[in-house]
Amino acid sequence: MEHQEEKAATEPNNIISHIRWKALDYDTYKVNWDVSVKAASRRFGVGIIVWDFIGHVCAASCLVQEGRSEPTVAEAMGALSAVEFCRDLGFQKIVLEEDSKAVVQAVKGGATWSNFGQIIEDIHTILPGFRSWRVEHVRREANGAANGLARAAGINGKHRVWMEEVLDFIHDVVTLESSALVV
Repeated sequence: MEHQEEKAATEPNNIISHIRWKALDYDTYKVNWDVSVKAASRRFGVGIIVWDFIGHVCAASCLVQEGRSEPTVAEAMGALSAVEFCRDLGFQKIVLEEDSKAVVQAVKGGATWSNFGQIIEDIHTILPGFRSWRVEHVRREANGAANGLARAAGINGKHRVWMEEVLDFIHDVVTLESSALVV
């Protein structure tokens, strides 16, 4: 989750070197998502990045969502977008990672809190379509590539999808995050 006024730009030197990925099965994909909320706007950017088990970028997306800019609701909408993105691309085994503890706990436990409970229910209607899935909380520093995509969505205002390529504007962050993979 990003609050434009509060969060410094994600720079490669802001990535904490002790953050490590957990080893994944060869056919499992790690999916990070994040959002960029501008307090004055009724829209927010969503960034999604999908990694394979050896740390290569398989797919990435940035999109703009219209609606409430309350950070937790935006994070829940980002989670729904990430799950839909993986379903649409045909991934079967996913590990979802995000830095919003409230949303991660809600997806794990199926909590139906009043301000984003319906979004969590929507996520839970899609998740059984995967062969396996889990959701984990990660530190903000381990979510830099998704954050960069979310900010880009807010700036360019377009929905974009990339397949099997590393984007220039997040290349350094992707390199650092993928080098943290524990195999």
